[in-house]
Amino acid sequence: MNRCLVIATAAEGGFYNEYPSMYPSRPFDLIKVNFNPDGFDRMNISDYQSPWYYEDVGFKHHIYKRLIEQRNLLNLYDWIWMPDYDVHLEEKEIERMFSIAQEYNLNICQASLTRD
Repeated sequence: MNRCLVIATAAEGGFYNEYPSMYPSRPFDLIKVNFNPDGFDRMNISDYQSPWYYEDVGFKHHIYKRLIEQRNLLNLYDWIWMPDYDVHLEEKEIERMFSIAQEYNLNICQASLTRD
């Protein structure tokens, strides 16, 4: 298990739908969250039948809170990033963000998407 976790929204056109949840050489894990299981075809999501897929109905942050508590994620990971479905970083950029957080021992941080 990695020390870093990405909790990504699985949605129509979501950037992280196709990412495999477990990838041995990647320094972060990925959980895909579906907020609309009745309105979104989960077959479009890789790993939708794995423990790395989670679906619930309600407000996004309430769902994240339930997921984090149910799976004890705060005790399993040092850093967690929760991008919106339309925020996309390549794996190397996510890796760099987590690396900076680790290097400076940041308690909270957010990726910058543009230089300006």
